[in-house]
Amino acid sequence: MSQPDAPRQKSTLFCPDCGYESPAPMGWLEYTLSDQQHKRCPSCFALVARRATETPADTWDRGRDQVRSGFALWRASVSHLQQSVERLSVRG
Repeated sequence: MSQPDAPRQKSTLFCPDCGYESPAPMGWLEYTLSDQQHKRCPSCFALVARRATETPADTWDRGRDQVRSGFALWRASVSHLQQSVERLSVRG
């Protein structure tokens, strides 16, 4: 007899492209772009959720948030590329 699956939290998000799943507040790439909060899959970078955010108080805050978001997305893509290269080097 098989074991029942562990219960999932209500806030679990699922990637429609690759099937990755993780609780909503953690495990997802989050960034703000054009006053919208985006969540992307860390495995395949598919867009999982997009919601409107409150507008930052001034232009400086908006620019700072976009730089932070861009850096987080860049860092995740470099990590993904590094993992892909490591997988290729193991095969070869």
